[in-house]
Amino acid sequence: MLGEEAPLAAMVKRRRVMLSDSESDDEQQRQAAPNETPPLSTAASVTDAAFSLQQPGTSPAALLGILVRLDAFPMTLVVLRESNVAKAVKSLRGHGDAGVASASRALFARWKGAATTSAAADSATPAHSPAAADIGTADTDTALATNPVAATELMCRPTLSPAAALRALLTKRAAAAPGRVAAQRRVYDAMVAKFRGRADFSDLTKTHVSNAFALIDRELLGGQLAPLLKQEQRRICFRVAPRMTSLAGQLLTQHDKPREHELAISSTLLMQTFSGAGDSEREVVVNGCRCTNRTEALLRVVEHEMIHLLFLCEGMPSHCRTQPHHGPAFCSAAKKLFGHKDYRHDLVTPREVAAAGGLEAGCTVRFTMYGETLTGKVNRVTKRATVLVKCAAGHRDARQFSDGEHYRKFFVPVDDCRVLPD
Repeated sequence: MLGEEAPLAAMVKRRRVMLSDSESDDEQQRQAAPNETPPLSTAASVTDAAFSLQQPGTSPAALLGILVRLDAFPMTLVVLRESNVAKAVKSLRGHGDAGVASASRALFARWKGAATTSAAADSATPAHSPAAADIGTADTDTALATNPVAATELMCRPTLSPAAALRALLTKRAAAAPGRVAAQRRVYDAMVAKFRGRADFSDLTKTHVSNAFALIDRELLGGQLAPLLKQEQRRICFRVAPRMTSLAGQLLTQHDKPREHELAISSTLLMQTFSGAGDSEREVVVNGCRCTNRTEALLRVVEHEMIHLLFLCEGMPSHCRTQPHHGPAFCSAAKKLFGHKDYRHDLVTPREVAAAGGLEAGCTVRFTMYGETLTGKVNRVTKRATVLVKCAAGHRDARQFSDGEHYRKFFVPVDDCRVLPD
């Protein structure tokens, strides 16, 4: 009840930054899975929200997330007056981002309409009371203070669903680069902290991938992807895949379980990049964005796969599910949401590392396997070299290939192959 709430003035000194770069130990544990952004539950949290709305550099996605949470809060005239949130929302009606401007106008209009209804229903309120008419004018606090029904609850029925908020991000005309870059920097700083200050981390776990997913959702998608997945009864799990040697990341969905997804990240490519091996000190570009360390590359890959996941959701426009895998709609969304200019990566692959030492498809190598020294041709290079050794047709391991010859196939560690001159 409103009468039991502590005066808001006593709470003003509380921590105000909602989208903080740093997190408590409990929050780090909770981000082992992408959780839904917590709803506003107290008048103090509304004050925090109002403060965050007025901070320069806040990304449009973060602003939309705050507006959605305000939309779901059971607002009262007392909270509106003491939190200064009405002014904050009003100031966003002319925001440069169309989605933020539209959402703030809708929310402000509903608050004003609820105040009008409350004033008209209270017989003690004169017909000419400025309480409702003046919400959002230059003297908002004074107008609300004159309203004798200040304890009347304005139950705010949510109008912005997670799907609607995400559609607004997809349909905006242009990305707000300064806000997006600032949000990506917050995600980067938080991830580096999770790697104990090492941007070029030495160990990658599925918890790290899950944390990256949750941070990107919170800072760049307004915290709306996790609620949308929950609404559509979708599940997402994470995996580190050392056997992925060409794909940097992959979103997997089983045909018989279309609502269960797995986001896999190649640890092999990330670990080989920026390690000093082969040509790994060359410039590395992921999705059209230059990356200077493994953390940056990881975040760009996770962002890419999150768009694939978003496009599978029924709440998105139908063309998201019918377009080609990396079609125009995908590329447009990647640029608007994350600033991606391409959908490909040039992380260092095992093939590139091997080629730096002269090992590539078609070359002749000598190796020792099971105590036997053999010579053969390299057919393929991944984490290991696939070597074909010519043999008689009657050999028990013989396989006939397209050239009509018979070969034995061996999977040889790259370091065990000695390249011979042709």
